[in-house]
Amino acid sequence: MTVDHMDIDYKLEAEGTLLWDIAGGHAHSFDMSGPSHVTMDMAMKLFPGRTEDEPRVRHELAGNDRLKSRSSDRPMMIGVTARG
Repeated sequence: MTVDHMDIDYKLEAEGTLLWDIAGGHAHSFDMSGPSHVTMDMAMKLFPGRTEDEPRVRHELAGNDRLKSRSSDRPMMIGVTARG
């Protein structure tokens, strides 16, 4: 089996807050959330050279995503939490 192509489209409409530590010169906290939509379209060849065996798969996922992070004395890392 070979994958002919895979297209992924991710849309996020979010609002959030970024608090900056001016004295430390880095972000203090970050919180963002909103609705998201993911579409994946994939075509594959089960037996290369045989066109009758070329299934296509399409997945659509929708839900709410939230990104949230806090920092202490060092620059923060942003983690991702997806909720559906």
